[in-house]
Amino acid sequence: TLVETSRQSSRGAGFREILDDWIEGHFRVREPEATKWEGTAFQLHKAILLSDPAVESAMRNYPVDMVSVNLMTIHQKGFKGLECASRGDKRIWTIHKLAQEKKD
Repeated sequence: TLVETSRQSSRGAGFREILDDWIEGHFRVREPEATKWEGTAFQLHKAILLSDPAVESAMRNYPVDMVSVNLMTIHQKGFKGLECASRGDKRIWTIHKLAQEKKD
């Protein structure tokens, strides 16, 4: 219970909720045949904003640099289905469909 309370009140908890919602909508509604999403933090930021106009106010606290920081934090905490790779000077994130099915 303490670990869960700590996780829910952590700095990245709000973004994690936004990401969980986006992942569910992406793989269940918008791209049900997709097995993964891949792109930069900016591309994810844009995808989240374009997925639902109602999310714009929630994303105000998460400009691109904060999306990147929060992705790294979530990744380091062992979020299943999230990978990070460097391609030249870009950090590319991969979110596998299983992230929607097996959230930690």
